[in-house]
Amino acid sequence: MSSQLADFLFELVNLLLLAAGMGWVFFRPVRAAIDRERAQRSKTEHDASAAKAEADRLLKEAQEARDTHRAELDAERERLISEARTRAQAIVEAARADASERRAKLARELDLQRREELAASEVALADLVGRSVERLLASIDGPELQLALTRTACARARALSAAGRQDVTVEVASSLTDASRALLSQTLTGGFDVRLVPELGAGVRLITSEGQVDATALGIARAAVAQTLKRLQPTEADVA
Repeated sequence: MSSQLADFLFELVNLLLLAAGMGWVFFRPVRAAIDRERAQRSKTEHDASAAKAEADRLLKEAQEARDTHRAELDAERERLISEARTRAQAIVEAARADASERRAKLARELDLQRREELAASEVALADLVGRSVERLLASIDGPELQLALTRTACARARALSAAGRQDVTVEVASSLTDASRALLSQTLTGGFDVRLVPELGAGVRLITSEGQVDATALGIARAAVAQTLKRLQPTEADVA
């Protein structure tokens, strides 16, 4: 080998060693910087992905919470509307019941007032009838009227038992006529006493152990009053 070739090879080897040394010295920091950049970018991308995933999770949770809250609001609104309708219906029903009660009360008061007025009219009419009958009997007072009323008393007394026709007290406004006394004697087989009661008017009243037998002008007038009131009283059909 010539000395020139050997020098050339030696120079070439030195050049290669120098290039390798310089590459190792100068390019190693660049490679390290590139690796760090890659690592940083990878970490940034990973953090961005994690942040996006977290944001998506939070967004989903927010949407779910919004939907839940909206459903709760809808349910609460429906509940409030239902309660308001129920209260309104209750108020309406109470108002209707109160109005119905007021109408019924007014109707009862009017009916009571009508009945009171009718009763007062009936009493006045019955009293008028009684007074008219009493005046009529007083105007025709005499032996014939006394005898007729005595016959009425005797006819009623015959419905009594034998014991009821004994020890009878005969009340009259004036002395009995002979015809009346004879008629009483035939009916009251157990005997009787006579007692004067001037306010009785015409007729006789028998006081027996089984009650009174009233055939006086006053009694007839009272009976007329009672009969008039009975006829004036409304029947069930009239009330209905």
